[in-house]
Amino acid sequence: MPNPILERITGFDKTFNRHGELDHYIKHVAYDIRGVTTPEEYLALAQVLGRSASHEEPGTYVRPRGNGDLAVYIDNDRSAPHADFVGIYMLVRSRTTYGLLATMFSPRDGKAYFDADEKNRLLI
Repeated sequence: MPNPILERITGFDKTFNRHGELDHYIKHVAYDIRGVTTPEEYLALAQVLGRSASHEEPGTYVRPRGNGDLAVYIDNDRSAPHADFVGIYMLVRSRTTYGLLATMFSPRDGKAYFDADEKNRLLI
């Protein structure tokens, strides 16, 4: 059954930064996410990858955090053209019926970064 949080990523989480879309875009696009040229394209990529994970496509991994947020790792044909390293990690904040993108990047450690999410959760 598809996950509504991942099916409906509607925007950027601005909890810690009211300019969230620009912060996410500037921080990651030039460095580790390829093929997107605007914050809108960055969000659109997150939406595509979120739906991929929601439908449990091969190469997608989802781990709920205790607060309802979702750690997501995607390493498949949808993420490969955009990842400077291996796969793409996302953190999606739960808003019950939709999600907000907290971060999305291509970790140098690949899936090991996702596997260590419990340790990283205080950082994001």
